Amino acid sequence: MILRNGITSFFLHRDIPEFHFTEFAEIISTVIDPMGFTFGETTERGITPNFHTIRVKLLRDEIMVIGHSNFPIIAFADPFELWRMTIPFRDADRIATRIVELYPQVLIATQEELSTRIERAHLEMLNRIELDQVKYWKPQTIGELVFNWWD
Repeated sequence: MILRNGITSFFLHRDIPEFHFTEFAEIISTVIDPMGFTFGETTERGITPNFHTIRVKLLRDEIMVIGHSNFPIIAFADPFELWRMTIPFRDADRIATRIVELYPQVLIATQEELSTRIERAHLEMLNRIELDQVKYWKPQTIGELVFNWWD
């Protein structure tokens, strides 16, 4: 389960964990280069969104790889424009399997998990500040909660 205190990138304390863009990019480069994917456009987290992206391509298959900015959690999506503020999550089994083999500390968020509707039990893992944000932004799915544009 990828949910945990701080997953929305709102924390009660100043000791904030980071999954730096350079670490994320190194993981993705190491995994995709031998597979023949090309490394495309990248975005590093800002104030919003709370994630990094790398567009990768192999023949006609284009995948947006998404890295959470605070925790080593990676997800995949069909290509999307950041300004749309919605993510079309998908699975990329071949890439995911290789990431887990080489980097066991990295969690892969699946399309099924990210598409799960938020239930009360999910919210019990969040801190007070996060719960305030949930009330304001009203995410419907785990994916909207974890990878967000909240400010």
